Amino acid sequence: IANVLADRGLEEHLLGLMAPRDAASRYGQAAMVLSRRAGAPVVVLPRGTSFSPDAFYNDVVLQGNRFLDLSVLDISPEHGATTHMIQDLVVDRVLHGTGMRSEQLRALFSGATDSSGRNIGNDLWIEIFDSFQNGLNQPEVVYPIMRDGLNGLQ
Repeated sequence: IANVLADRGLEEHLLGLMAPRDAASRYGQAAMVLSRRAGAPVVVLPRGTSFSPDAFYNDVVLQGNRFLDLSVLDISPEHGATTHMIQDLVVDRVLHGTGMRSEQLRALFSGATDSSGRNIGNDLWIEIFDSFQNGLNQPEVVYPIMRDGLNGLQ
């Protein structure tokens, strides 16, 4: 996690030198630059957009993109718009050498089933990326830590 945040910090600093703007914009832009540099397509979920949990999983998580989730700021600012993109960058580090990136791993969730044949893809998404268990895989836990340490992360 620290290495990803250091990379993001360097990219944010370079963006600040090239095109001065507020810190929150630079952080999101830096995460998008790093994701694109890794070869991942990136989409922006604009504010005012809303999803049911199932629609978010099917229409966003499984689509093979990284996403800057500005829409979540309307309902849960403590979730952070860049949290999942930073998680993807961390998972990329874990998957290094496998030929797979994080969004490709997420796309595989759609075919995951338990021993009874029940689809568990959304359960995997929640457990790994969007937990409610007060751990570092819960955006509302990890985002405030990153925001406070990075002074302005969105």
